[in-house]
Amino acid sequence: RREECSGAFDDVALTRRDKKDDGRVFQVIGSEDETAMALMMEKMYCYVTGSGEEPYPLKEALEDAYMAILLRKAIETNETITSETMVWHK
Repeated sequence: RREECSGAFDDVALTRRDKKDDGRVFQVIGSEDETAMALMMEKMYCYVTGSGEEPYPLKEALEDAYMAILLRKAIETNETITSETMVWHK
């Protein structure tokens, strides 16, 4: 939560002027990808300094990468691909 990690990226201009629920006003400059990266960096900063939660758990990252691999394989082979239970689910 923001109040637990205030000041992490307060000076960063994150494409549009916006007012957040906590009253902060910020300006986002760049693509959606750049905005997502900046917000992820802020969340990671909060996590590594002990003032925030883990922003993208490894289990979720592994699952996303696994699904992308299976999707790519299905597209390339034009076959139905079946996923398997991976070690991070055991």
